[in-house]
Amino acid sequence: IVAAGSFGLLLVPAAFAFELTLVDWQNSSLRHLLFKPSASCRSDLIVFLLWQTHILNFCKILLTFGAALLSGVWLHDRLGDVTGLNLTLPGAPVPIAYLGYFLLYTFLDYWAHRLNHARYLWPIQRYHHSAQDFYILTSDRGHPADFAAVIAITLPLGLFDTPPEIAFWIYLVVGAEHLLIHSRIDSDLGWIGRYIVQSPVHHRLHHALDTARPTAHFGLIPLWDHLFGTWQCGGSQQIPIAVSDPYRQGIWIASDLWRDYCEFLAGIVRAQSTDPSP
Repeated sequence: IVAAGSFGLLLVPAAFAFELTLVDWQNSSLRHLLFKPSASCRSDLIVFLLWQTHILNFCKILLTFGAALLSGVWLHDRLGDVTGLNLTLPGAPVPIAYLGYFLLYTFLDYWAHRLNHARYLWPIQRYHHSAQDFYILTSDRGHPADFAAVIAITLPLGLFDTPPEIAFWIYLVVGAEHLLIHSRIDSDLGWIGRYIVQSPVHHRLHHALDTARPTAHFGLIPLWDHLFGTWQCGGSQQIPIAVSDPYRQGIWIASDLWRDYCEFLAGIVRAQSTDPSP
């Protein structure tokens, strides 16, 4: 509850304010949101409000068939009962523990993100990529049926018994970075964007409409992209983004979300029907 409240009441206004220090008013997310909202911008706002009011969290439980309720803490406790293993960082100083858990989170997030771009999960990820421009709130434009985030991130963090106070700061920092990389700041952040945190223009390149080049920049921190060969140079806020599939955009988001979910399920069914294994 505190984390969600902090995100809505502190991080989002701070992100708008920070962007305004680096972007002129005419091009800012805040001006577009208040006075010149495009259809894509209105979709971002609606999805953001639905997440903040937990309506999409309820949909997430339904669409993931309850997987969103799975508890990594429960798995951690059962594993300890059966094997005696304790997957944690016992006795580590807080800064070291935070760094360890943060690297674990970003590593898992990197692979969950790559998994979402694979064939069968792409219809779920595609809704996020249907955004036609960045408006800070584009960071929350996500489909509630995100299985990869549940399986690849939520469960392992619980399995490794992440302390609540460390988990809070991880989610706060990650939330702030998600807002930053979906901002309209036209900068690669220099060496910081190359080695410390992903920059807005590198993430814009990740969203590029042109698919001639392989998709790059899956990580919240560039370390994982450098290690696993998905780093690319270049990028700017002038790169056209979105997907070639038609999206309604605007405030009526339900039809797009349902269409993508049905396409995802149909792909899983087709895969099962063509599986040659007994």
